[in-house]
Amino acid sequence: MAAEWHSGTESVGHFATYAGAAEKWHSGTESVGHFATYAKAADDVTASEDHWYDTDSEEHADVDYADMEYVGIDEDEMMGMLDDMQAAIKSEDLDAIIKAYEAVESTGDHFDTQMTLNDIRHYTDVNNEEYNEEEIRMSEFFTDFADRFNACVRDALKGSQGEALAKYLDDEELVDHYLHYEELTAEEKTLVVDYDRLTQEYDKRLLDDVHVEVDGEDWSFDKLNETSKLNYGQYLDIYGELARARNKDLAEIYLQIVDNRNKVALKNDYDNFADYAYEEEYNRDYTTEDVRKVYEGVKKYIVPLRQEIIDLETYNYKLEHLSLSGEERLERVAPIIPKINPELQTAWDYMIEHHLYDIEHSDTKMDKGFTTVIQDYRAPFFFDQPYGYWTDVQTVIHEFGHYNNAYHVQYTTATGGNNLDVAETQSQGLELLALEYADELYGDGVGDEATLRVLENMTTSVIDGCVFDEFQYRAYTYAGELTVDRLNEIYGEVLSEYSVDGEVDDLNVLAWVGVPHNFEAPMYYISYCVSALASLDLFAMSVEDRQAGVDCYMYVTTYGWETGFRQMLEEVGIPDIFEEENIEDISIAVSGYANGLKTRADRSAALITLGLVFGFMLFVALIVAIAIRSWRKKEMAREEEYRRQLEMHYMRQNAGQFEPEQQARPMMQLQDMHEENEQ
Repeated sequence: MAAEWHSGTESVGHFATYAGAAEKWHSGTESVGHFATYAKAADDVTASEDHWYDTDSEEHADVDYADMEYVGIDEDEMMGMLDDMQAAIKSEDLDAIIKAYEAVESTGDHFDTQMTLNDIRHYTDVNNEEYNEEEIRMSEFFTDFADRFNACVRDALKGSQGEALAKYLDDEELVDHYLHYEELTAEEKTLVVDYDRLTQEYDKRLLDDVHVEVDGEDWSFDKLNETSKLNYGQYLDIYGELARARNKDLAEIYLQIVDNRNKVALKNDYDNFADYAYEEEYNRDYTTEDVRKVYEGVKKYIVPLRQEIIDLETYNYKLEHLSLSGEERLERVAPIIPKINPELQTAWDYMIEHHLYDIEHSDTKMDKGFTTVIQDYRAPFFFDQPYGYWTDVQTVIHEFGHYNNAYHVQYTTATGGNNLDVAETQSQGLELLALEYADELYGDGVGDEATLRVLENMTTSVIDGCVFDEFQYRAYTYAGELTVDRLNEIYGEVLSEYSVDGEVDDLNVLAWVGVPHNFEAPMYYISYCVSALASLDLFAMSVEDRQAGVDCYMYVTTYGWETGFRQMLEEVGIPDIFEEENIEDISIAVSGYANGLKTRADRSAALITLGLVFGFMLFVALIVAIAIRSWRKKEMAREEEYRRQLEMHYMRQNAGQFEPEQQARPMMQLQDMHEENEQ
């Protein structure tokens, strides 16, 4: 199954839909109560093997991305394989059935490869109609192909060789999926195709500029950003009109998506798409009811924690103006990868050697960041449209967390899993562990401030995960007539519950349309929340015991997508984030660490100030000393001149050269000079 992990968005999958510390604890900060619970994790992970990954069993093609050619697919050949499979089932020949299954599995990998390569070029040039149409065509074909394949395997499992085939597959959940599979109706196939077209339309409109008329003048976002003739009030007025126009345009698409997705849910005996997505799309081992406990814990503890971190931050010119090219970002991150754990180096080297990334800015690129797998080559690929900001470095680390897992935990198109909560823990956990080397990543003297910003971003991920999940749940379960205005009202209501003072800016209620997840992977965003909470817990462990935290993280990276999130937490020893007291413990831990950084920064600032004052005092003392020395030199010279004149006077007097009145006059002058010197 194709896998796409996305830091900023999702894409439609193929067999299924995929989404695509600087110091130890500051002395004097409060100890965190649940650190004792980490003992189990530390014991578990330190008892692991010498190596986390079985690299000898892995397969990776020695091929550069530039040589991975898009050639398309042969639809007749693929359908012919299904004909062969049906014939084998009819013959009841087990060997023939398995051979046919393996052939389809192999061609499934090839199909997935071609679709992924087209996805990448589509995201690189989102307005290219050829790529867009090819994506739609392949999606339509694959809907039919996968439907027929699933039905074939079901029939084989129910036939005379079913027991032997199930033993060959050796996967109870997969076998159960096939046995209960029902072919798609014509209406269901139409819903799949229509949804693909809606998401493509969203992609294009999101990149398009919008135009509004204000006081008889045409305005667009591009024009507004380029003009300098407006005052602040005028700028806000025009920006507001543009934001409302974009919101209305994109929200109309969202209304169609809600209708489309809810129809899919109803066809599968679910009351709404939110519940359907949790269980069927994302394979979660918790429900929409379970996650409400997380909502409450986040509102109570994480919302004020985020504000506390923001209050600790200070403006840092060096950090705010850090803008690096793609290659420069890779150069920043490369040295810290083996420092976290040497076994991370293998995947990094493979990515760099074969240039399996596209992370430079382009005006034609889709605003996305994700890691996907090019199946035929068993090669992960990292895509990003950077913002030109310091967070682009953070994105490299985040996506490499996905990349490393995809490199080592391999699967076929037919057997892949789909647990995004585990995947996001692998990415966000790496972001936090990398903070140990923040000065190397973001610049000398910038590390502490960058660490605070990353912690702010992580708590924002927790909050946003709840906000968008709760917003979408309300949208998909809304009983009345859903309109654009009502959607904005719902979002505003939810947003106010997660704000410190309950106040929400009028423009903020329009911003949800700019988040692609809401359109392309509905109900996905909660994965960022729960995985960020688990990652913060893991980070707290690493602060208390660096090696235990790193080992726990490496343990997490060995999990594929078939394992439930809560199951993974239990097995690696991370406290269950669905319990409110554990969310409280996380907030205490992060607060203590953040305040420790601030205390250290204040102490450093005080020492710098003291040093400057002391330096200034030394400078003044030096100037005074130099002045005194200069004055003394002058006085000594005058004293020497006095003595010389006095000696000459006496020599002349003894020689009888002066009359009495002449003798007295120079003598009086010399005495005056001497008195001045004495003063």
